[in-house]
Amino acid sequence: MKILFDTRRLSGPQTGLHRVVSSILKETATSKHEWHSHKQSQETKTLSYLIKEIPFNASNENYDLVFSPHFWDFPGRCHCPIVTIVHDIWPLLHPDWKSPHTYRHLGLAPCPRRASGIIFISEFSKKSFFDLYPSCSAQTRVIHIGCTETPSSTDRPEGLPDSPFFLSVVSNDPRKNIGFLEALAPKLPLPLVIAGNIPEGTLDSAIKLGALSDNYLGYLYKNAFALLFPSIHEGFGLPPVEAGRAGTPSLVANTSSLPEVMGEDYQCILPLDIDVWAAKANELRDKEAAYNNLCEYVRTRSSLYTWEKFYEEAEQFIEDVFKKSSL
Repeated sequence: MKILFDTRRLSGPQTGLHRVVSSILKETATSKHEWHSHKQSQETKTLSYLIKEIPFNASNENYDLVFSPHFWDFPGRCHCPIVTIVHDIWPLLHPDWKSPHTYRHLGLAPCPRRASGIIFISEFSKKSFFDLYPSCSAQTRVIHIGCTETPSSTDRPEGLPDSPFFLSVVSNDPRKNIGFLEALAPKLPLPLVIAGNIPEGTLDSAIKLGALSDNYLGYLYKNAFALLFPSIHEGFGLPPVEAGRAGTPSLVANTSSLPEVMGEDYQCILPLDIDVWAAKANELRDKEAAYNNLCEYVRTRSSLYTWEKFYEEAEQFIEDVFKKSSL
């Protein structure tokens, strides 16, 4: 099988989606099929690339299937089946947040209408999708994404305290719940360090490091006392898993996909209540044996999510979609 793999996201910022695309691309080297990376040139507008260039090349080069790693980037009508990944659809579920992503999601009708196969990265993302698109007839499969282990670096970010600290990895998305962290920070027994870009004038009681490279992030994951992740909506939720790879436990919200990813029996899945989070943070600080047990739990849990496993299941699904489309 000859597969056109849309890798245009490798040219963008190193977000979670960048990690997904680069990790899948690495795994394709072991495939029995022909995977061909296809990038958007700097001269080509995104809409023209998706609607015209990908379908033209898929037809002109006789590809058997097009693989799009994010349904935001769903291509135009192709002669061959299209398989895509749905990560999450939070802008459509929360239009009141007035995110610019909402308008982009509103143009995604071609995905449920024309996709031959859809991979969901969690049961939660699948349920959310079908709540909005109940008549979608594409073949589907839930496959948890892998976790790319961040470098075990000695690069210490400037401004980091010498004492133990809590860490939060955030962005300016409303779903990251920055207001909750702002209210929680003064009640924590240790300083709160923030990695990621947030609006000026927010979380002034925390140590704000801004956007960081993977080297610095790897250092933070390894040296943080615990990660705080009160996100309202996640299609998967990579930071707690990445922290777990470094043996660092997380306090996570009991929302969206997080209980599924961390395991329903994980002791640090908490309702979004400031006092509950403050009490749990203090408990972790005071009870060494319980804390060590959590460290061992998250190491084991995070080891379940590998790119090798994701790719093996994804490629089998792609084969199934291709076989069905050929009948």
